[in-house]
Amino acid sequence: SETRDFDGTPYTIWWQPEFDHQVDEMWAASQRTWDWLTQRLGEYPFSTAGFVLTGEDSALETQGMISMGANVMSSYFEETLLHEMAHQWFGNAVTPADWRDLWLSEGWAMYLEAEYGDYGPPEAFGNWCASDVGQSGQAGDYKPTAFANDNVYVCPIPILAQIRDDVGDDAFWALAGKWASDNMNRNVTREEFRAFLQAETGT
Repeated sequence: SETRDFDGTPYTIWWQPEFDHQVDEMWAASQRTWDWLTQRLGEYPFSTAGFVLTGEDSALETQGMISMGANVMSSYFEETLLHEMAHQWFGNAVTPADWRDLWLSEGWAMYLEAEYGDYGPPEAFGNWCASDVGQSGQAGDYKPTAFANDNVYVCPIPILAQIRDDVGDDAFWALAGKWASDNMNRNVTREEFRAFLQAETGT
């Protein structure tokens, strides 16, 4: 393992010897994603950060720590790392009160990933969302057999993009950071998110 200082926060990466050749890439991606998120969302919400590189295919975030599969590094590694780090604000600092509001966490993380990775216009995700809703139900009222399907990741993207269009870039990023900081260590609902937006924007 190795620990570095990211804006006063200890950031640690753990890996097995077979991944030694990827360490420089891991640190470079960690610094870029950290800078991008903190510039937009504000101060990192916890006292430590980092990730452990495993031999798996998946990625998963927990508070202050990310588990990343080495096979993820072959495609979309940096975007996936950013997605999981975004959950420190959306999912860990502020957490849905009910699984039906999972989209509040996954939607923000996916929006940020798509923005970082330049995945294309929000309208494209709107079409994807329509297909997902047909299969899995609405993101906030999904079918019981469709937990954590693409609808909770993809459908919030056009919603957040519309909010950004309505209020402008500066206000949008201020809202994103304030939502997390105002609700630190709280469980929140869709209704609270709407009330927050209404109070902050007047619309």
